[in-house]
Amino acid sequence: MNRILITDITSCLAVNLALELVNDDINVVYGVQNDLNSDISNLYLLLKNPRFNLIQCIDKNKIPINSDYVIKINSFSKNSFLQNKVNFAFNSFSDTQFILDYCQKSGSKLISVFELNEDTLQDNDINIYSKITDLNINLTLEYCKNNKIYAKIITYSNLFGKYFNYNENNFISDTIKLAFMNKNIPIKDDISANWTFASDLTNVIKNIMFNYFDENIIAINSKENYSKSDIANYIIKTINSSSQIIVENKQIPKSNSILIKPDIKLESESDLYSNINEIINYIKLVFFT
Repeated sequence: MNRILITDITSCLAVNLALELVNDDINVVYGVQNDLNSDISNLYLLLKNPRFNLIQCIDKNKIPINSDYVIKINSFSKNSFLQNKVNFAFNSFSDTQFILDYCQKSGSKLISVFELNEDTLQDNDINIYSKITDLNINLTLEYCKNNKIYAKIITYSNLFGKYFNYNENNFISDTIKLAFMNKNIPIKDDISANWTFASDLTNVIKNIMFNYFDENIIAINSKENYSKSDIANYIIKTINSSSQIIVENKQIPKSNSILIKPDIKLESESDLYSNINEIINYIKLVFFT
C-alpha cells in the first residue's frame, strides 16, 4: 500500500492528482489543507472516497502520519507575492524546510512541483520571483543530496483543469465563466506562453513516482505557445458568447529568467483546445446548469 501525502490539497493540481491516485486501490492519499480558511468545495469527490484522508493542519509542524511519497505543491499566488515579497519568500522557504525535515524523519520520497507563472509579472518582479524559486529548488536538492532523500523537481507554467477552487485565479477558467455570463474579458498582458493541462501534469507526476528517472529537474512544456487573446477568442467562439476582449497592454514575450535549467523537458501530448473544450463542458455542468 502506497501512502501518499499531498500538500495544498485544495489547489487545482492537488485535487486532479489526488483523484487519479485514489482510483488505484494500492494507494491511500492524505491531503493537507494548509489554510483552514480555504474553500474545500472542490474536494467533494475526494471526500466520498475511503482511500482519501483530509488532514487539517492547525500546526503545520505536526503531520500525524508517515508517508511513502510526498508531493509538495508550490503554487504561485500572484496576489500574496505582490502584497508582501518578504513574507512570500519566508513562507516559501519555511514550508520547504518543514517538508524536507518531514521527509528525512519519515523516509518519504519527495516530488516538489513548482509553478513558474512569470508571464504574469513585471520585469523587476520576475527577477525577484526567479531568485526565490531558484533558491527554493537549490535548497531542496542540496538538502536531499546531503541527507540521502529521493527527490525530484517538476516545473510547469499556467495550469488549468477541472476541480479548481472557485476563488482560484486562473485565466482559462475565469475566461470561460465570464464568457458564459457574456461579460467583458480583461487581458492585462497579452503575451505568448506555455499552458499546462492538469491531467498531463498528473500523468508525469505518476510516472516519476512509480518509475526511475535519472533526471532531477523535469520541465513540462506545451507543444506550442498560445497568447491569452488567442485562447479567449477560441472560448468566445466555442460558447457563442457576446463577450468582448479588452486588452490593457500588448507586450513582447518575456524570456524565462529562472536560473536553474531543467535536466529534461517533456512535451504535453494533448491538444490545448481539446482540453479547453473539456473545461468548458465541466464549468457549464457545475456552474451554469
